Amino acid sequence: MSHPDDSRKRILLLSESRQEGRDYLCHAETEICSLLTGVQSILFVPYAVSDHAAYTNRMRARFAEMGYTLHSVHSAPNPYEAVASAEALFVGGGNTFRLLAALYQHNLLRVIRKRVRTGMPYLGASAGTVVACPTLKTTNDMPILKPPSFKALGLTDFQINPHYVDADPHSTNKLATRENRLRDFVEENKEPVVALRDGAMLSFDRGSILLKGTASALIFRYGARPSEIGPGMSVSEYLLKCSNQGTGGNTTAGDRLIIKLTDDQQNQIKNATGERVAELNVDLGGTSSWRAPGSGAGSKTSGTESFKLQGVIPM
Repeated sequence: MSHPDDSRKRILLLSESRQEGRDYLCHAETEICSLLTGVQSILFVPYAVSDHAAYTNRMRARFAEMGYTLHSVHSAPNPYEAVASAEALFVGGGNTFRLLAALYQHNLLRVIRKRVRTGMPYLGASAGTVVACPTLKTTNDMPILKPPSFKALGLTDFQINPHYVDADPHSTNKLATRENRLRDFVEENKEPVVALRDGAMLSFDRGSILLKGTASALIFRYGARPSEIGPGMSVSEYLLKCSNQGTGGNTTAGDRLIIKLTDDQQNQIKNATGERVAELNVDLGGTSSWRAPGSGAGSKTSGTESFKLQGVIPM
């Protein structure tokens, strides 16, 4: 879950740019100032909204309060050169389809990607967070425009869903929930999804990814229940752990998931059951078989309940 240039990335991705009752970016000001250490001027990308000038004026006044000057790419004579020479980049919120279409129109995807991978700070909020992902497929927005492609900046190896809202436990509508929509996504796509509740943000620094802010997040991945992480936790380490213990590095066959167990997991199962198990062959409908080292596949069968109770495999 890493790229050779990850150690140089300085990225802050916010679920939202404004909390109710507070001014823009107030909830993230400390983290923004940390990201922008050594920076005096920011280049703003307002393409996610229709009124670029009004959006820029609001952000210019807000960043001035934090001690930074702000210029907008929409008023630059050459947007490509503006990005190529920028100290830092802020990509604001709005409609993700509109934003990505404009990035393609102005040929900015490659230059942004290159600059961020070589150390230029990148601040994204809402739509600006989604376009940092491999694709915009986990946006919440209506497709009001058709970009040339769903492919986005690819600054992360995973998808992000901002503004994540938990299902109302009192609602009679149990189908059209955000959770179910993200479950659908991971059934058809290989990238895990980090779902950010408002108040949460992801900070990338020197190869690590931390969840910061005041809210928790959920991680969705194929073949597993969503996992919750709290502020201060390492998202990069958790995703790697999930990859080692869940579906990453394993194989699927139809509706079955073959999970190769780590030595620690094998020891836990041996202590609990007396059996030395090398892998689980999980039927996503609810049953599994196990295979011991050196034996043929399917040498024993069992339900998955014992593994769930021992906490060995996150399902």
